[in-house]
Amino acid sequence: MKILYVLSMALAFSMEIDSISVPYFLKYIIAFIWIIIGAFYDHVESSFFTLRITKIKKNLLKLFLIPIAVAFSYTCMIWIAGQSGHITFSNFARLISNLGCMAIIAASAIMCTTIFGKDVIRLTFVALVFTIGFNALVVIQNYGLPSMITYVTHVFQADSYEYGTTLSKVSYGMEIHDGTFAMGIFLLYYIFYEEANKKVRFLQIIMALFCSYLGFKRNELIGILVVSIIATTVVRKKGKDFLRTNQIVTFFVLISCFSFVIAVKYLDQMTMLLSVLDIYRIRVYRFMRGLYSISPFYIGKGYSYVNYILGNQNKLLGTSHSDLVRVYTEMGFWGFVAWIWYYFTYIPRYIYRNYSELAGKMFMMFSFYVFSTYFLDNTLTLFANQFVYYVIPIAVLYNEYDH
Repeated sequence: MKILYVLSMALAFSMEIDSISVPYFLKYIIAFIWIIIGAFYDHVESSFFTLRITKIKKNLLKLFLIPIAVAFSYTCMIWIAGQSGHITFSNFARLISNLGCMAIIAASAIMCTTIFGKDVIRLTFVALVFTIGFNALVVIQNYGLPSMITYVTHVFQADSYEYGTTLSKVSYGMEIHDGTFAMGIFLLYYIFYEEANKKVRFLQIIMALFCSYLGFKRNELIGILVVSIIATTVVRKKGKDFLRTNQIVTFFVLISCFSFVIAVKYLDQMTMLLSVLDIYRIRVYRFMRGLYSISPFYIGKGYSYVNYILGNQNKLLGTSHSDLVRVYTEMGFWGFVAWIWYYFTYIPRYIYRNYSELAGKMFMMFSFYVFSTYFLDNTLTLFANQFVYYVIPIAVLYNEYDH
């Protein structure tokens, strides 16, 4: 079963191979199958049994599915109130599809942990390495080993490659957004938390670092640096010190996230931000800033609204390139506050108090990483990134709970 898991998840993690997209819903079909298996199998029993959802499964499903249910209910309320003016069957189907996929990611992380226990971390890492490694082999086959070597030795210059050249194609082919961001979480886990012997741990860190390097993302690098500072100063505090610091840190996260949303709203006055953004993001943000207002009375447009607008009114812009701005636009002022509070305060404290101090701290640390990617990218709905974000703390939680 472990081999089947590695192979199937390697396929699920394949967002694209050499810039050729893999069928979008394939990953969710695979994840749903593992959810079904997890509902009938438990690694403690080591056998299949009649459908039985244990208390810990129920609690974790509630914990991670509540924000999705709230987003659905709140969006329906906004639409019924006529605030967005986009109550159509296609929009409702899009809402169900988007939130349903996010629910499958969370549920599959929980169920896969019940099947394999803490070993799910190692198996998931192997699957992700296979995904990135296979993509690299395809790129080498298509463009040659010399071009790949040139790319690897000059990866920081990837943006300077002229469009259409072999090196630009190699660079684009290796830029696996989902897998690269997810590998950043593994890198943090192996640096700060893995308990394997030094030799194995060193090899894991090198492999995670190399895979992250191959798909080089500046936002990932920033996230790793931010989390490294947080992990060594805040997250490792013990007992009541951590619980107290957790609330203070959440407040500063809120301020940082709100500051970015405000900066995008008044983009033309933010010369420092303009200086670091590429021209494409500047165009997207200038369009996005007209969709929301900065006010505690701003209630939002409803989840999936931004994708609808960009898909129908401005297809050239593609995506919002900022999940922070997108969530604020869709969920409103207080929905935005609740979203950040839930992931930085409620979930870590709930896990900390009820199951595992280590897993609670770990989830908070990973939240710093994934939220740092939300500033300039759309990673909130990326399958591998979100799956790894959930599965590692849940596996650690289960391991301590079983013992």
